[in-house]
Amino acid sequence: SMIAAKVSLVQILVAARKYPEALDMLTQDPHSVRAAIHVEDETARPKDEGSVKSVPFASLVYQLLLRCYVGVQDLDNAQKAMESLELVGGGDPAALTAIYQSLGQELQKELERLKGLGQVDAYNEVRSSFQTFLEKMYERESQSVGSLTWIAVTYFGLAQGSKGDDGEVNNDARDFFDKAAVTYQRILDTAATDEDFIEPERLTGVRLRLANCRRNQQNFETAEELLKAVIAEKDRSLDAQVEANLLYQDWGMSGVPEKFQIAIRGDPDVKIW
Repeated sequence: SMIAAKVSLVQILVAARKYPEALDMLTQDPHSVRAAIHVEDETARPKDEGSVKSVPFASLVYQLLLRCYVGVQDLDNAQKAMESLELVGGGDPAALTAIYQSLGQELQKELERLKGLGQVDAYNEVRSSFQTFLEKMYERESQSVGSLTWIAVTYFGLAQGSKGDDGEVNNDARDFFDKAAVTYQRILDTAATDEDFIEPERLTGVRLRLANCRRNQQNFETAEELLKAVIAEKDRSLDAQVEANLLYQDWGMSGVPEKFQIAIRGDPDVKIW
């Protein structure tokens, strides 16, 4: 109960951007949260909630650690927190990607909340701290697919949170979408030369997220090329079909109304439904 209460308090401290205090709560004795969730063998970690050593609780703690280390710009410990996230629950790649996507969405919500409250200084502080940290992280030569995925989805979250009040893709948002796309492309380039870098079945998801970035960036031609290549290989992928039709919808809304016809009717020549 004490450990759970400390984690709840940490969530409040993180929301208030009091990262040093939150780190002390997570790491310092007595009753260190990080020590309480430790297990010798990650494969034996309990899957169900109800224990502070369970996969969901430990995952939350490592996410909070990562958030705090980003806040204090501690690159080494942030990378260790990411490595721990990769190990939680046996390192399930799909679960890890979902965690990173959730973190990116939380960042987006935080930026939108601060913007909505008119807290300009806090908004700029959060965005700047992540931007600086991500640039340093990306420059590191040794990267896992997990760390690159986190960088990409976090840039995507920054992009979504940087849009104008009316959802306009301004220069800041476009730049963040581009950095997310460059990171996804780095995953694909590395996979092309290192067959052990990422499981082949996950590459389709990476390509779709890359196309999503290009679509949001309003680089419609590049997104179309990416999606046609995916659909040529996996025309029955529902995710690919949905992303393709969203592309033509957005393309039509940008001032090219004939693209709406593809969004409505598909394109049988390239197997778009």
